[in-house]
Parts: sequence; C-alpha cells; structure tokens
Amino acid sequence: MDYKAKMGVCSCCPDQVERWNTSDRVVLNLMIVARITQEGNAEPFFLERNDMGSMPCLLGTETGRRFNVKWVKMPVKEFEALPQFEHVRLAVQWFKELTAAATELKKGHSAQSEIHRLEAERIDAVVTGMGFNVLDLIEK
Repeated sequence: MDYKAKMGVCSCCPDQVERWNTSDRVVLNLMIVARITQEGNAEPFFLERNDMGSMPCLLGTETGRRFNVKWVKMPVKEFEALPQFEHVRLAVQWFKELTAAATELKKGHSAQSEIHRLEAERIDAVVTGMGFNVLDLIEK
C-alpha cells in the first residue's frame, strides 16, 4: 500500500504484488467475476462477484440444470464489452440518437433530425426484441 498516493494492491489480487513491488503503478481495474457455463451450452455468462450472493448454489437447485462456476479476474472494460450487455450499449446509443434528433430539430434541420429519430426507433425495436425496455436501461 502506498498511503501517500492512496493506491495499493487489493487482497483479491496477490498475483499483482510482485508487479507493484517493482514500482509498476499502472491501474489495471480488475474485477473478480464468476464465469458461469451451463452444461450443454458453450456460451458462458459472467456475473460480478458483488452480484453473486449465493448464486452458485441456487443455479443448480432452482433450475435443475448443471452449472460450472469459475472465478476469474477480468478488466472492467472487458466485462462491460461482453455480449450479455449488448442491450445496455444499445440503450445508450438510442439515447444519443434521440438527443441528436432533438438537437438537429432545434437547428432547423428536420431531415437530419428524422434520420436520427428513425435510428432511435430502430434501436428501440432491437432492444424490445431482446426482451428489454430502453427506458428501464437508461440511468435517470
């Protein structure tokens, strides 16, 4: 721990101590996540450790299916880029398109505004098809 710099190595990352001790202070922003695979399904699902609770025990009990849970370290950016969060990324893009549509309309550019509005509408349909509502995904 470097108290002056207010930085250190988390107790969950003892493998990073050697790097730290050689004065490497690059912040890796690692998080511990559960890599969950269901028997017969090749695509894993990832959950942040803080969201797990007793999830590994419940997965098999609640569904009657077999799951394999492996704890892994993953950079935050990699976690946020996982396919399982595509609906969230699309909702952010939907909001940007709506904002751009309003901005263009204020400028008197109705054709450009309509292009953005239609793209927002298309994205909304995709997110709805994924089983989500864009309004529920945007931070208020």
